[in-house]
Amino acid sequence: MEQIIDKYLKELTDVQLNKLPTKIVTEMADPNQNENEEWRIWNPVKSQVTDIEIEEFESRLGYKLPSHI
Repeated sequence: MEQIIDKYLKELTDVQLNKLPTKIVTEMADPNQNENEEWRIWNPVKSQVTDIEIEEFESRLGYKLPSHI
């Protein structure tokens, strides 16, 4: 699952779709960005979701998520 998410996050950041016109939480905020810019850059952070939590979500969803790209 991590590989799938990382693949799509990279695609977003490669084309600079990781910007929002709002404050970004400190952990995700780009520390090198000019504070005067309205659109704020966010960076992906390491997930803290466990395999058990994914399995529980799949169970509630009634669908098994793909395990690879």
